[in-house]
Amino acid sequence: MVLDTQTLILVAAGLAASVAGVFALAWRQHPGIPALRYWSWTYLLNALGLLLILARDTVPVKPLLIASNASVGLAAIALLAASRSFLGRGPLHRLVWLPFILAISGIFYFTYIDINFVTRVMISSTYLGGMALWVAVEHLRQPAAEQTAPMRAMIALMLLHVAVHGGRVVSFATGWTTSADLLAPTLIQTIVFYEACLFVVLVPIVCLVMTAERLQRHLRHTASTDSLTGLMNRRAFLEESDRRFRQARRSQGTITLMLIDIDHFKAVNDRHGHGAGDAVLIGLARLLDVSLRRSDLACRYGGDEFCVLLPDTGAAAALRVAETLRARFSGAGFQSAGETVGTTLSIGIAENGPSVDTLEGLISRADAALYRMKRAGRNRAAISEDVPVAANLAIPQSAC
Repeated sequence: MVLDTQTLILVAAGLAASVAGVFALAWRQHPGIPALRYWSWTYLLNALGLLLILARDTVPVKPLLIASNASVGLAAIALLAASRSFLGRGPLHRLVWLPFILAISGIFYFTYIDINFVTRVMISSTYLGGMALWVAVEHLRQPAAEQTAPMRAMIALMLLHVAVHGGRVVSFATGWTTSADLLAPTLIQTIVFYEACLFVVLVPIVCLVMTAERLQRHLRHTASTDSLTGLMNRRAFLEESDRRFRQARRSQGTITLMLIDIDHFKAVNDRHGHGAGDAVLIGLARLLDVSLRRSDLACRYGGDEFCVLLPDTGAAAALRVAETLRARFSGAGFQSAGETVGTTLSIGIAENGPSVDTLEGLISRADAALYRMKRAGRNRAAISEDVPVAANLAIPQSAC
């Protein structure tokens, strides 16, 4: 069935204008996502370009054609800018304007100098299809692990846009479509403008879903992260550690926990100020980040205490890790207000076993070992129910 082309254009323009408003409101709510602003411009320009097509009875046709194509062409650039911004690729290179300038120049030439409707349509569709392909490629460049379902839907919609405009080019190039009226109700024009309606409905939905996913990830990250150190907070650590502890028990695997306390932390705050205390906390967090494996978990457990879970690691290996951390931390100086602040660590270590059937029990054993070390003079590491390790114990080479 061939639908009325003017009706399709009017519907697409109305939808595009509405979507532009939605994106503008979303951007006001979330100014930290600049892609929302670009998406708003994308659909505002699309709406303008489509409405200009319908204004040919009241405005001279030739300038109208240039303005309409320029508006839709700018919308394609805005969509590309939005995709790059959302994917963290940075601003567009100036060369992105070259295809736009060439396309508009070609359309101008075949509108005013060598009037040729077919060539003009082919230039327009080649440009729009090429820009859609560029957007698809930007999303395809994302690592496979980061390509969510909405992102794959975006790729599919962009490729559909490429196919429709590619089909339009082939249709005119082969002479299958011969009408020189853009609004003629031909099959190919009906397909093009029907797909335009889908484009201004489905693409914004996908964009909003991608944005919602990002906001949800941000909220989850904020809810599970210590704001000062960037490590997991206590709640998130306990949830994930309990899951891993139960998994280790089921598989009869080994898992070890370290409880770390910064020695004389209150004195650091009292003597040098809370800024110095924050610098020490951040310094320890960074040390843990560069020293531990990707499979390990680290958190700021509370105040000046940190907790580390080491999967598939026995107490002896954990002790080597602890001694490396202790030695590196005590040898580091942390800058605050022009001063270098230093202190030491006390570390308690506990390994799971038949007598430890809960994560709470594992933490309790590590806590007992930690306080035994603090009573013994601090700057020490020890395994639960083991002989204290002296502060001057040589650091095993395998832990460095």
